[in-house]
Amino acid sequence: MNRTVKAVLGVGVTGIGDIRVERGGGDLGIASLSGEHDFSNVADLDEALRQVHTHGTQMVLDLSEASFIDSSVIGSVVREARGDARRPGDDLAVVAPAGSQARRVLELVHVECVRIVESREDALTAIRAAIVTGDPGPGGRS
Repeated sequence: MNRTVKAVLGVGVTGIGDIRVERGGGDLGIASLSGEHDFSNVADLDEALRQVHTHGTQMVLDLSEASFIDSSVIGSVVREARGDARRPGDDLAVVAPAGSQARRVLELVHVECVRIVESREDALTAIRAAIVTGDPGPGGRS
């Protein structure tokens, strides 16, 4: 499999799925997955999450274009939500629209440590609200 991961704030192409990392302004980073993501490319996801954290503490992980995720991806999401390397004030919102494969998998394994929202706009609203109230909710650390 031809595996290429482009530099920070770029696109990683793994042959079966793409990962886009972008800045969302201020200390917000966004990682977006499209296509299929599983054990074969979870290292690329982990690297993308590290890239996002080099640019900020607020993160949106957008799974709305992911056609397939497996338990290894869920493991990365949970590690990100609970990670010891995260600092106080870090926040994470996962975009997984109702009815999507990603949402069904997240619900199937009862991932409760992560804030799951319907859209990127909802994710940004939740993160901004957590900053204002000081209550990070699931996926955040106070």
